[in-house]
Amino acid sequence: MKNPWIKSIAILEIIGGIVGILFCVYESVAAGFALNVMVVLPVSLGIFILSLIASIYLWKETSFGRRASIIVQFIQLPKLISPAFTFMFSFGFDLFAHMTLVNDFSTVGVQFRVLADGQLFFMTQQTPVLLGISIPALIALLKLQNYSIEKPNLELEQVPPSPDEYFGTEQSSDPH
Repeated sequence: MKNPWIKSIAILEIIGGIVGILFCVYESVAAGFALNVMVVLPVSLGIFILSLIASIYLWKETSFGRRASIIVQFIQLPKLISPAFTFMFSFGFDLFAHMTLVNDFSTVGVQFRVLADGQLFFMTQQTPVLLGISIPALIALLKLQNYSIEKPNLELEQVPPSPDEYFGTEQSSDPH
């Protein structure tokens, strides 16, 4: 395998994109297409579709795939839960370190996610504050940042010979 790190990132984004899209469909049906779900759903669905598109182009080793995957990994990087705003997305596999604050009590820990996870909420009551960072997203960003798309080595087109050179009718300076 030519780029195992890049292929692994693409596979995880493909899994996360497909499972995330299916989860969004399930969530909207299970909620009975409730207005509060349908307002936020397009954002979550768009993020999972972006993950799927980015992964396909990353698998093909295109510069668009690299740039789009960097965006996907930046989306996965922060983990935030608060009463005002919750934002957590995971694609394929996620392991994140976090600190949770509940009233006067705080904890530090690590959480693990597989397949896909998307949480996007506004104004939730009695929610603890969680701040975290995705370890696989950090590694993926480093690998994607250092990854350069290899362009095929195309030789410069040669200028075709003139008709005189091609047909051998060019006069040479040597009389013999």
